[in-house]
Amino acid sequence: MTTHALHYGLDSIRRRPGLAVLIYAANLLLMLTLSIPLFTVLNSAVAGSGFSDELTAGFDLALWADILEAHPEIMTTLGWQLLWMVPLYLIWNTLVLTGLGHALARRGYGSFWQGIARHGVRATLLGLMYGAIAVIAVIGIGVLVALAAAIGPSEAGAYYAVTVLLPLLLLLALALLDMMQDFARLDLIFGGKSVVRAWLGGFAWPFRSGAANGVYILWMLGSGLILLLAAALDLSMGGLFLVFLLQQIMMFGRSATTVGWIGSEVAVWESERMADAELIAQET
Repeated sequence: MTTHALHYGLDSIRRRPGLAVLIYAANLLLMLTLSIPLFTVLNSAVAGSGFSDELTAGFDLALWADILEAHPEIMTTLGWQLLWMVPLYLIWNTLVLTGLGHALARRGYGSFWQGIARHGVRATLLGLMYGAIAVIAVIGIGVLVALAAAIGPSEAGAYYAVTVLLPLLLLLALALLDMMQDFARLDLIFGGKSVVRAWLGGFAWPFRSGAANGVYILWMLGSGLILLLAAALDLSMGGLFLVFLLQQIMMFGRSATTVGWIGSEVAVWESERMADAELIAQET
């Protein structure tokens, strides 16, 4: 089933290239919306530092640390900005994935905007419920790692607990919850479930379907690789414009990957539900 679902995801990119363009444009608009206030805050500190040229040429962690130490008000301002940025990003992302799920059903060409209009509010509520679980998971992992670092046999053990164990546990927990939410959202869109039933049903997907795990992991690796390549581009390779152009090409590739990702998950969901319906019919 995993191979079939991956094929359907790739075919979704081929059949619906407009969705990739739409997702790329939506993400670009969101990033511009978020980056303008951040740029304004950081530029106010950098402009008077005398290190504008150095920061333009490349990222220097030590230099940024000195600037932030000289302007502690930056962190406070950025913290207040995050209070509206994080919810905006999460709601935006939820609506985009809801529209994609509705548009990529195998039974026909659905409408991206119709999916958002029909299911956007309930999908957002579903996302908030999984977000609450994510916050609890992050706090729990933080406490667990802090205890491991405190009772560890040496300073090296504490160091690895913070630099290795903590990121791995956070990645695993957040990826697991993200996958649960993806399939719970499809239960909401196609299964006719209430928000609470879809939320509860989402917790079972990682344990009931190997194909669901397979397609999620494979597409996540592909998407993560694109992000790493985009972040690794060296500003000195050819100037800001060339770097920006290459990064945008990669971001468009990531948007196409998102279309394939959701398409594969839709294929898994429909195959699983079809198998359940056949089993129920046989038992009846």
